[in-house]
Amino acid sequence: MPRVKVIGTIVLGHSGMTFTPVVVSSNRPAESWLRIARDGGRSLLWTVTGQTGEHIGRKLEAKLSQTRTGRSDKNYLTLSIHAHP
Repeated sequence: MPRVKVIGTIVLGHSGMTFTPVVVSSNRPAESWLRIARDGGRSLLWTVTGQTGEHIGRKLEAKLSQTRTGRSDKNYLTLSIHAHP
C-alpha cells in the first residue's frame, strides 16, 4: 500500500487529482523501501520528462552482460522485449 500511495500521489497529483486508497487485507509481505523508492523515482521521472527510464535499464543490463561475459565489444547488446498494452 505505501508504494501505491507514493506513485498515486506523484502521478495523479501532477495532474491536480487526488485519490483515496482502499485498504484490502492480504497475506503478502510488506513491500521493501527500496522498491517504494525505485517506483517513486520512476514516477517522478515520468511526470517531469515523460520518459519511463526503461532505456536506462537496458543500458545497465547490457553493461552487466558485458561484465559477466568478459566481452568489451561495443556492438554487443542484450535486448529485452517488453509488451506494452
